[in-house]
Amino acid sequence: MKLLKNGTALALSLLICQQAAAIDNLKFSGTLIIPPPCTVGSDSKGSLIDVVFPGRMPVDKIDGNNFMLPVAYKINCDGAGTPGLDLKLSIIGMDAKFAGSEGVLQAKGQTDLGVQILYGDNTTKKGFKLNEPMGIFYSAPPTLWAVPVKRPGGTLKDGSFEATATLKAEYQ
Repeated sequence: MKLLKNGTALALSLLICQQAAAIDNLKFSGTLIIPPPCTVGSDSKGSLIDVVFPGRMPVDKIDGNNFMLPVAYKINCDGAGTPGLDLKLSIIGMDAKFAGSEGVLQAKGQTDLGVQILYGDNTTKKGFKLNEPMGIFYSAPPTLWAVPVKRPGGTLKDGSFEATATLKAEYQ
């Protein structure tokens, strides 16, 4: 038993000595970069994007198609087109969680009213998923649209409304 203990200790000592004397044969290297900052706004300086719907919209005409307006925005990123980085666009805001609709911002003061954000072209539009970044190309950012929508089965009341969100572009 004593011999087994001494033999085990000797084998363990030899193994540790061999590991300490090993020569490095694996090398890791790379280049770190800081993603360039991006601004999003109505101009290249990041000014407020203001979408103003017509002054008077009859509540019975709010159907998710009527009163649709383009969202005029610009993205400006220093060092645009940085290789190895993916540009993402996201809309951060309070999701109204209307059944069957994506990208609906909750209107303040109107629980059954929201503003849906869509992306696409004049013929094909999809709901922009709120609070989730979407990959885009800096040279061809998507066209965004905003349209007032009513909660299915909801009732709209007379009065003004407002919905807010943050449009954010960043490299990841």
